[in-house]
Amino acid sequence: MTLFWRNGFSSTSVRDLGTALDLRPGSIYALFQSKENLYIEALKMYAQDHFKLIGQCFQPPLTFMESLERLIREVTSNLNNPRVCMIGKTLADFGAADQTVRAEAARLFQDNLKLFGKKIEQARSREELPPTCDSQFLAHFIIVQLTGLRRYSDSLQDPELLERLIKETMRSIQHCAAAKVE
Repeated sequence: MTLFWRNGFSSTSVRDLGTALDLRPGSIYALFQSKENLYIEALKMYAQDHFKLIGQCFQPPLTFMESLERLIREVTSNLNNPRVCMIGKTLADFGAADQTVRAEAARLFQDNLKLFGKKIEQARSREELPPTCDSQFLAHFIIVQLTGLRRYSDSLQDPELLERLIKETMRSIQHCAAAKVE
């Protein structure tokens, strides 16, 4: 999974995959039938890990905003992982010719939106967010903020600036959550 995540689909050869998996190229094709199918499996693994991380960050007694900040800090500070969302990278990298992979990435993106939407609705029911909060819009807004900060933190060498950006991102999300549905 990490090889695809770091290098992308096109820049990862079957030989690279064989070396990483300790398999011969023929064995990869025998197991997965194609490089695309292996990529889809890697994408599913990434999504499973990502959704698990969200679950770990959103644990009581933390509030929704505290949990979200915890998630943002985790994805911007984990140097072991590329700081780009593999789902978003797939949607950007795969064009109309690669509909199977793109369709799976789109499905996982929707699952991500639903998961954030569920967390937002739970926060509304606990009265941590106002009842007028547009949960669909807020879920999209959070993903945009998280994706941008995550990607930008990869090239950022100034921890104080990253801290300021995280705090401002949280203020923006709180402002967005307080906005009324239009």
